[in-house]
Amino acid sequence: MGIEVLPPDVQESFHEFAVIKGNNSAATAGPPRIRFGLDAIKNVGSGAVESILEARGETGGFKSLEDFLSKIHPRAVNKKTLESLAKSGALDSLGDRSVLVENLDTLVAYAGRAQKDQSTGQIGLFTEGDAAESLAPKLGLKTDVEPLPPRQLLLWERELLGIYLSSHPLDDYQAFLNEQCVPIKEVMPSMDGRKARVGGSINDVREITTKNGQKMAFVKIGDLSDEIELVVFPGAFQQTFGIWEKDKVVLVNGRISGRDKNGQEDEAKIMVEDAREVTYEQAANYKPTGKKKRTPKATTTSQTAPKTPKPLSGLEQRVYIRLNSSDPDKLANLKVMMDAQPGSTPVVLVVGKDDKKQAIKLPSSVEPSDSLISEMNELFGKTYVKYQ
Repeated sequence: MGIEVLPPDVQESFHEFAVIKGNNSAATAGPPRIRFGLDAIKNVGSGAVESILEARGETGGFKSLEDFLSKIHPRAVNKKTLESLAKSGALDSLGDRSVLVENLDTLVAYAGRAQKDQSTGQIGLFTEGDAAESLAPKLGLKTDVEPLPPRQLLLWERELLGIYLSSHPLDDYQAFLNEQCVPIKEVMPSMDGRKARVGGSINDVREITTKNGQKMAFVKIGDLSDEIELVVFPGAFQQTFGIWEKDKVVLVNGRISGRDKNGQEDEAKIMVEDAREVTYEQAANYKPTGKKKRTPKATTTSQTAPKTPKPLSGLEQRVYIRLNSSDPDKLANLKVMMDAQPGSTPVVLVVGKDDKKQAIKLPSSVEPSDSLISEMNELFGKTYVKYQ
């Protein structure tokens, strides 16, 4: 809607989000904007906000960091609260964020000392206004602090406010991602089985251990357009181990899965074949070429429908899987793997004892990529899977 949303500020924010005009640094009124509410900051309770608003109401604002610390109640606004206020940007009008975070213990000690002095009447008994302020204890901060990288400030914003507010960590990656990837919002369930390359920042990672004791993961990544889930099977997980960490930026190749286990259209996911991390330096040094990745086409009905079994010819290559027992979990995992990599190569299950073996050709065929064969090896055992 074109309405600017400003970060929280102890000088101007209230409990809830509020509409403001102008700003504290200029007397002229500007267009209406929305100021972030203090209650919406993680670890900042309503009691702490009430203490801040009461202190601010006495003078209509805080003249300095010392003024703020001496007026708030240290029990209501404790160290954890001060840390969240500083990291979220709510104290930016009173000091540099990196300096404030580095001096948290000093800030807490000062607030406690100022409150004690006031309660014992050491300041203010015979003095008022500027005279009282001149007698107040001075706040000595360590100022030779290394400036925090912008990315760290953004990560704090997301942690404490739930969103990136001042900017987005992928802004510096846009030139790279625009040409190397398909925008996530363009990946549709109708593209089931198509290959795609997506990229973005890792928002969530959930690792699980299969019944075979192997690791796999479900990962959510997001770009500036949308978010999508990645399914990283054990083979791909082993090959990409170490990159699946929150906030890393990754480039992912895989196949689109747009159907559930019953074959019904479902939310699009990416079955990962390979992936790599994209560093800030790589993105910053990228030279745009003017060429973008082509969006995959929708899969036709005939391609997504189960394939009619064809007679096995002597020259036709197949994937053979020796099945020693009927394990429902293994068969379910096999179906997911096959659905993720459809193709024209038949898959044959070999069941029964050696003297009474039977070959059962499955109704779906696959594209026998290295990653698929590797996943099958891990699921059934290397000696039980043959591609010939």
